[in-house]
Amino acid sequence: MSHPLVMLLISDLSGRMRGKSVPVRGSEKLLEEGLGWIPANAALTCFGPMAKVENDALGELRLIPAENEPVSFFHEKLEIEQNWWIGKIVRMDGFPWECCLRSQLESALSLLQDRFQLQLEVGLEQEFYLTGRKDQLNTNSLEAFCEASDFLKAYAECLDSAGIEFKSLHPENGPGQYELSLPKLDPLKAADQLQLAKGIGRHCAARMNEHLTFSPIVSSVTIGSGLHVHFSLQDLEGRERNSIDGARISVPAGAFLAGILGNLPSLTAFNSPSLISAERYSPPRWTAYFNNLGMMDRRAAIRITRLGSGSPNIHFELRTADACASPYLVLSSMVYAGIEGLSRQMPCPPMHSTDDLLSGLTVPGVERLPDSLEKSLSNLMENETLLAYFPDEFIDAYLTNKRHEITLSKDFKGQALYDAYMKCY
Repeated sequence: MSHPLVMLLISDLSGRMRGKSVPVRGSEKLLEEGLGWIPANAALTCFGPMAKVENDALGELRLIPAENEPVSFFHEKLEIEQNWWIGKIVRMDGFPWECCLRSQLESALSLLQDRFQLQLEVGLEQEFYLTGRKDQLNTNSLEAFCEASDFLKAYAECLDSAGIEFKSLHPENGPGQYELSLPKLDPLKAADQLQLAKGIGRHCAARMNEHLTFSPIVSSVTIGSGLHVHFSLQDLEGRERNSIDGARISVPAGAFLAGILGNLPSLTAFNSPSLISAERYSPPRWTAYFNNLGMMDRRAAIRITRLGSGSPNIHFELRTADACASPYLVLSSMVYAGIEGLSRQMPCPPMHSTDDLLSGLTVPGVERLPDSLEKSLSNLMENETLLAYFPDEFIDAYLTNKRHEITLSKDFKGQALYDAYMKCY
């Protein structure tokens, strides 16, 4: 590693990456000593200002590496040399801090494994915009690829140098919109790699005088950008448990899906948690409108599909999340909701076409997703069952953070609000 510094990074409650940098020489001491962190950092909003909290100057935490070695990436032409280390936050006694999102995901996965002898495999797809591009509206068009080919090449080279595998990097629906697809991995590894990949993309863009944004909405008229979560249930030996015969949904998978969909009007507070996120939940944008299960339906909240898994068997895709959420929180909240379905032995929800629901079909338990962050937060606060899976300190800090984000957003009107989120994400 030739760059003299290494950055120790965490994903915070606002979905942004924060951390501290130290000299590479001697950085192995971080594994034992870590770096200082303060509890009040949980109140840092995506816009920057910190929400007001009591005793904000009190308390000590430690930021420590989550892996044994940092990730290094480089690009000679762009003069990029970086060393980044995925971190986590612990108390001074070494136990995880309640607001450490990576540790929460670890806890959720351990609970799924210990209680039900199940594990998850997750593949993440993240859409993004390169703003300032020409109006290339043709989906997956050659023109859109060629227009951004220099950036896409540099991005791919940096990902390769970091050892981050990806399945595709291609144009999407919107003008200047692209998508990065990562292979299926252990959920912790998947979230780690997505965090690094997003940071690498923004760094490459900055070096090339591009502006890359993962914001869910960039204007009132463009297609939105989502974080799509492909997932499969497995037993502890790695055998697929999604289906009985490759087609019919298994009993545990059905219960897991029912838990997610039943709690989805509350989960949106965690997986699509910005002032503009809910704009994706209405036509003509291709995102979930209801908490429904659909077969090969890209407007269902959870889509059943065979594409992209490397297996002829079915797997599932959660389509409500976006980049304003920490991927660790997206996954931990999804897992906890699925665990609730397993605990209650909930039956698999029936499939309903989004078109039929939009045409007026009414189904018990199926409802429109919240149309605002305020509504999502209200649903969360009324959902005592889901709240019980999270530490009280985390819920208090999260609500404080989000409510201050709502207050700060009042300074922005019209396109200015979209622009503000584009700068954040």
